[in-house]
Amino acid sequence: MPSGVKALAGIARRLRPSRRERPEASGAERLGEAIVLWTGYGEAAWPDRGAAGEARLRARFGEAEARRLLTEVRCAAHEFSASDAWITAPDLPSMADHASAEYRARRPDLPEAAISALAWCYTFDFR
Repeated sequence: MPSGVKALAGIARRLRPSRRERPEASGAERLGEAIVLWTGYGEAAWPDRGAAGEARLRARFGEAEARRLLTEVRCAAHEFSASDAWITAPDLPSMADHASAEYRARRPDLPEAAISALAWCYTFDFR
């Protein structure tokens, strides 16, 4: 590696905050990550919210934090599933859009990936 590139890389490393200095993810970001992990969204062929989902949470967050987050995740999933989109929407994409819009209005702080994961589960459950 040329010396100029090495020097720039060294400067970049010194300017990058250490793990200790990096701000913690917000509660909503952490919950969003937990929702995506628990559902298997982006990894599994269909929602996988059982023991495998719980294992993914424990692997990522540790036992105690996973247990705490699991309560919040299940609550979020329950709130999302309260939508009546499964009755009123003419098709699965419309159902996902309708339920997502309702939930997004209630929880605008959640990352979009979490809402997409919940919509994926919702349409799977009510297909």
